[in-house]
Amino acid sequence: QVPGIGDTLEPTAADADRTSTYYGATLSYSFGQAWYFDLAYARGDSSGTVDIDFGSVGGTAPLPSDFTIQDDWYQAYVKYTFPALRGKRLSAYVRAGVSFVQADLTAQTQIPTLGLYNQTDETTDILGNFGFGVGYRLYTAKRFRMGLQLEGEGFYGARSQDSLETLDE
Repeated sequence: QVPGIGDTLEPTAADADRTSTYYGATLSYSFGQAWYFDLAYARGDSSGTVDIDFGSVGGTAPLPSDFTIQDDWYQAYVKYTFPALRGKRLSAYVRAGVSFVQADLTAQTQIPTLGLYNQTDETTDILGNFGFGVGYRLYTAKRFRMGLQLEGEGFYGARSQDSLETLDE
């Protein structure tokens, strides 16, 4: 419920009609097949429309809103595999990494009798993670291998976000 507007406006999740294109690259290097270092970059561009439903407020039909999202991902990981387990049925690794993500969102719609509504969000995430993996080889042939893999990963991070909404009258 929104104070001052009444009981008719309920927050809901929207299903956006969206197209996205992502591209990126990863650079990997192995130090003696025990230590691995990965650097990665990805760029995403998304755009679409979503209908904003104001309920019965003002008797308006859902308003189409156009939006764009651009995000850049920078990641670095270090992985250590235990050399004593190399070539054995049981293998294991530990991994640590850091990610830096910047995303910009813009959204726009025309609200009847009120004017053009604009929203911009600038978001920055700094994330750290620590993970592990344990594998067990069940069967090995010349060109076929079957096994089980268990992986776990934990994340910690911080987000900063600047959001600006304007309504031209």
